[in-house]
Amino acid sequence: MDNPKPHGNIRYPELHSKESLEALVVQFGTPSRIAKHLGCSASLVCQVLRKCGVKPRNFVMKNTRG
Repeated sequence: MDNPKPHGNIRYPELHSKESLEALVVQFGTPSRIAKHLGCSASLVCQVLRKCGVKPRNFVMKNTRG
């Protein structure tokens, strides 16, 4: 097993992978927007971002090109 889970009950699986965190930052930008999407607190998102070394953004670029 490459990425062992600490236990079987993981409430927010998106917060346990650096790749998924980076994707959330690209999509939502700020910890508060990520937290709102996941249904958790912004402080939890900030803590996990710091731990994984992922920097949040202050804005999100919308893709308007089709």
